Formats: sequence, C-alpha cells, structure tokens
Amino acid sequence: MAYRLIDTWKPNRKSQGILSLSLEHVQSVDYKVSARWVFYRLLQAGIYRAKEDYFTFSSLLSKARHAQWGGWHPLTLADETRDMLPYVSGGEHPHPDIELLVEHGVMEAVEDLEYYRGQIESYKYRSEYQVDQNYLHDNVVAVMFEARAMIQQFRKYTKGVTLCPFGGQPSIPYKYKIAQYLEDEARTYRKPVKILYFGDLDEKGVEIFETGKADISKWCRADLDFTWCGLTEEQVARYGIPENIDHVGYQWEALTDPQAREIIRMGMEPYFNFEAEDQARELSSSIKSRVNQGVNLQIANERGEL
Repeated sequence: MAYRLIDTWKPNRKSQGILSLSLEHVQSVDYKVSARWVFYRLLQAGIYRAKEDYFTFSSLLSKARHAQWGGWHPLTLADETRDMLPYVSGGEHPHPDIELLVEHGVMEAVEDLEYYRGQIESYKYRSEYQVDQNYLHDNVVAVMFEARAMIQQFRKYTKGVTLCPFGGQPSIPYKYKIAQYLEDEARTYRKPVKILYFGDLDEKGVEIFETGKADISKWCRADLDFTWCGLTEEQVARYGIPENIDHVGYQWEALTDPQAREIIRMGMEPYFNFEAEDQARELSSSIKSRVNQGVNLQIANERGEL
C-alpha cells in the first residue's frame, strides 16, 4: 500500500493518543510483538469496541511506521517471516570416560609444553569439556506454534528448545525439513520426541495442527508424540479471551504476556527439564576438575615436580 506525502503524515489527536498508548504496550515487553497483539490490548481496554476495528487500526500503524511518527519505526513490530529455529546446545555426553579424557589431555599438554619449549614454569592444563544439556532431558522437545509473529515471545519463554513457527499452513518443504531434523535428534539422543503445539482455537487452527501432524509424522522415521497445549476452551474461559477479530474462534495473540507465559510453561513442564542448563554447567565443572587434576598430576610427575 502506498501513501501520498507519507513523510509529512500526521495523525489527528485521537489517533495520536491511540498510537502513543500502542507504543507503550509494545515497550511493555522485552520482545517484539505483532500488530494483532497490540490491537487485543486496546480491545480489552475498551479503546476499540469491535474486532472489525482491527483493519482501521492496522492501517493507522502502517502509516505511523512509514512516516516514523512518534517513535514508530518500520522495525517496531515483529517480522512475520517463517523459519525453524533449531536449538543447538553443543557439548558432549554427561558421563564420559574420564581416563580417556585424561589420556587425551596429557597428549595436548605435552604438545603445549613442547611448543613453548618449557618456558611456562607454572603451566596448568585446563579442560574445555562441556556437557550437552540435551542429554539431561527425558525427551527431545520441539515447540510448534501458529502465531509466527510472536516468535520472540516463544524464544523468551522456551529457552533450550527448537522452535518451529507455522504462521498459517506451512509449506511441504518446511514440514519435511522439520521431520528430518526431529529424526536426526531422536537418533542422536536416543530419546522419545515430544512436540508441543500452541495455536489458535478455531477451525483453521485445528486444521493447521492436524495437517502438520500428519505430514511431519509421515516423513519422520522417529516416533513422534504431539500435544495440543493451547489454546483450549478451558484457557479461553479462565483468561476471558476475546473472540477472534476475523472470524469465530480465539487467537493466541489475544493473550497478555503473563497469560501466554503461563500457558507455555505449563505445557512444557511435564516434558522439559528446566534445570538442565544449570545441571549441565555443574556436571561440566565436575568433569573438567577431575580431568585437570589427572592431567596436571601426570605432567608434574614427568617434569619431576613431585
């Protein structure tokens, strides 16, 4: 959509108030949100009266971002492009062969000492072993969600899992890519795959979930277990979620930030170890300490320091 003299565009007083309040909502969370998310905040506050007002509001935001009026910018709201965000922990198994690590460490230490030709009088070997926290979960967990514009919300509240935004009906290549990724993860970690889905509670939302479930399962040789975590009728009633602005049903973006966080965390809790990162850090520290002690003891003996 093009606007004439957009650089000089200025909203009327009522629109200025709406834009200022909208920007306050945008800045109330530390991740980017969609225009629909902002509209639901205004709808719930009574600024707008009907879901049909979304199209007027969307046009207003578009003009404000084009004109960069009052703190609005083309990058203020979330980019709604789709891509999978694989979680890569890095690291190794939490129960390694310490003797083998010491043996390799000694070889590395000898090479270091030969390189520096003995000039390091206080040389100490330091292991860099890191435990991959994915081994500390009972499941390989992936989170799939329909509202791709809320990707930063999910990144904030699902740290440590792979995210697969759908944003409507995903393409065949995209679903195939997800299937192959989950198959590789199941093979690597030898754990069951749990897929947690968060989407709109309406006819189209259910169709998107069921189609994605069928296609991804068909193309993945690992056993996949899908769970619909939200939205549910019970959640709609509990949080008083307003109806979809487009059609019959309820949208994820109608949730406030605390509501979304609660639903996401409750959905993940039975399947995801939220302590895995700290546990991996502690295990890594313990393993490195044992390896360092073993390597430095052998090096000290060889150098005649004991």
